[in-house]
Amino acid sequence: MRARMGRRLLRTHLAVWFVAVWCASPAGAFDGARAQAIVDTIASDAFQGRKSGLAGGRMIEEFVALRFRAWGLEGGGTDGGFFHEFPMLVTEERSAALELLDGPYAPLAFLDGDDFVLATNSGSGNAVAEVVLAGHGVSNARRGRDDYGDLDAGGKIVAIVREEPDRVYVWEPAISRDSTLEEALRRGAAGVLWLRGERAIAGGAVHEGSYRADIPLASIGERVLGHLLAGTGYDVKRYRSELAKGPLPLATGKRIRLSADVRLVENGSARNVAGIVRGSDPLLRGETIVVGAHGDHLGIGAHGLVYNGANDNASGTAVVMELARSFAERDPRPARTIVFVVFAAEEQGLLGSRAFVADPPIDLGAVVAMMNLDVEGHGNGKTGIGGAGSFPAIWRDFRESLGASLAESLTVGRAWGGESSDHAPFRDAGIPAMSIWSDGEHRFYHTIEDDPEWVTETILGSVGRMTERWILALADWKEPLLRPHRAGRAWLADSDQVDLDGSLRRDVPPFVRGAVRWFDAGEAGSEAFLDSIGNLRARAEGSDSIAVVSSIREMRGASRGGARAVLVGLRADEGSIPRARLPLLGPLGVGIASRSSREGEFDLESFCNQGIDVLLPHEAGRRPALPAGARAYVRFFPGQGEEIAEPDSFPRGSVLFLASLEAGADPRLVARAIRRLDWDRVHLDLVPWIALRNDEEGIAIFLEELRDAGGFEPREMRALLGENLARW
Repeated sequence: MRARMGRRLLRTHLAVWFVAVWCASPAGAFDGARAQAIVDTIASDAFQGRKSGLAGGRMIEEFVALRFRAWGLEGGGTDGGFFHEFPMLVTEERSAALELLDGPYAPLAFLDGDDFVLATNSGSGNAVAEVVLAGHGVSNARRGRDDYGDLDAGGKIVAIVREEPDRVYVWEPAISRDSTLEEALRRGAAGVLWLRGERAIAGGAVHEGSYRADIPLASIGERVLGHLLAGTGYDVKRYRSELAKGPLPLATGKRIRLSADVRLVENGSARNVAGIVRGSDPLLRGETIVVGAHGDHLGIGAHGLVYNGANDNASGTAVVMELARSFAERDPRPARTIVFVVFAAEEQGLLGSRAFVADPPIDLGAVVAMMNLDVEGHGNGKTGIGGAGSFPAIWRDFRESLGASLAESLTVGRAWGGESSDHAPFRDAGIPAMSIWSDGEHRFYHTIEDDPEWVTETILGSVGRMTERWILALADWKEPLLRPHRAGRAWLADSDQVDLDGSLRRDVPPFVRGAVRWFDAGEAGSEAFLDSIGNLRARAEGSDSIAVVSSIREMRGASRGGARAVLVGLRADEGSIPRARLPLLGPLGVGIASRSSREGEFDLESFCNQGIDVLLPHEAGRRPALPAGARAYVRFFPGQGEEIAEPDSFPRGSVLFLASLEAGADPRLVARAIRRLDWDRVHLDLVPWIALRNDEEGIAIFLEELRDAGGFEPREMRALLGENLARW
């Protein structure tokens, strides 16, 4: 086992070390060398992998609080201190074994840490049983999927492939570790194995509501699954391939022994650490920017090796700490107040940030933005900033202020989706949230090789200085940033809107990612048509502000760098397309074809066979005759009383409903329409409202009222405003 150090000895060592390093350095500016020194310390074996709730977790908490206090930050935790403590499920892995008992290579002991790893919060036990494969582990009658079928899981060890069954539905949380575990236990499983990728991935957590102290749980790699499939007629590749077509329950006929010794820590808890740099402007200091990173990692595995987590996320912690020091020593300090937080228990399910938002030690109503730094130690030297769309004017000025050379080192994106890191609870609370990361390749994810020697001072410095500039741009903006209806504004800013009618000509909001450039069908193949497409592509090649795309769902990616996407479309209401020209439309770049309620020639099959999307009116009524693999948008205006007559007749996975809204739409009427169609197959089209009256506050109010009227969860609102469009 790697070396461990007692807490008292560690604190003595650090006190001496910091006197030598920190006192000799200039104040008031981000320093990559200082950040590297922090990574070298907290990602050493002495911190025991920084697992929240255990000794290593306490070490990182005390380390951060000690430095915040020394740098002169105010306490941002409970009762004015630096700590914000919360209860949590805490377990400590002691030993584990996985052994194949049947088959041509049996007995075969698999390697802990490579072939398999215990799930975080596995129970203890010694399960000896046959392994049965339950596909994706989903049993959902409403969605017509049962991965178990007639499979008998009672007393067996259930193996599950943790992937989405298809893109027809949004499968979270049904495919989550907790949900699939609960389904397996309901069927009497003696243990559960999850396969996610080629190798076993450490750190997958089971949460308190699903925890069973007597059931061993593990993540496995493809080598283990390959041995389990031997003699069944499947290998890993073929099983995955067949599973993509539908449920494939399978009894392997092979027994394994899965054993785990895991200690449950009574009255477990962890602590976020928060420090405040108070703003200097009497009028703006009441507005707050939160800058955070998770300080925890995976601890020491059952195999006795330390997961040091240098890149994930000692690097983000070091950048946040160095930013805290630089802003605390800055004279004058920024206008707005900045709260620096190092979160605990991110690796166990964002527990620290969720606790911070649920029981905040600061006034969340005063928070104008949250910036989250995760994985900042590897990459290509560029800094990624996602989610700045909530502040378009500041973002525009910030990017212009960088100059050409610095602008080249900035990658623009959006905040990470799903529940991927500690910005998510803030985002779900309606606070504009941003992800900041080092762009490029990140190696050694959740392995014991994620050590400090692979983190570079150059990368840390690049990310830190760019983040410092962006924080200053927000913190010193002269006008108030707190405005009413913060949640609705944040949803709108992060939404994906498409100008289907090509009606927006000027003052186009940044959340309108692109527009359709329509041509009448009779023009197809004409010289004017070819010239227009050629000119469009030439403009795009010579400009960073325009991108020509081939489908609506490509607009999201094209807009990442600030470009406005253009999609070529054909209206088939008047005129007809000569059949000889139909095969040319796809190669010419036509991406969508439309028909209104009026009659006109509309060769669905020819369009769809070329990969051209079709836009249909709500009067399409019953299921259109779409070829396999076709994509159609069915547009309706619920605010005008339009509705889809027979929604179940439209094939899932081939049709997305576009609920187009105009100013003054009734949120109750729209919520009812969405619930009738299902939230995961509807996109809210707000462009007609914007075209008539660019009233962002009115739309923000509407979105909040829609959430309340329909009882929509944050993830459902995100789906309605863009995720469905991207997924579909």
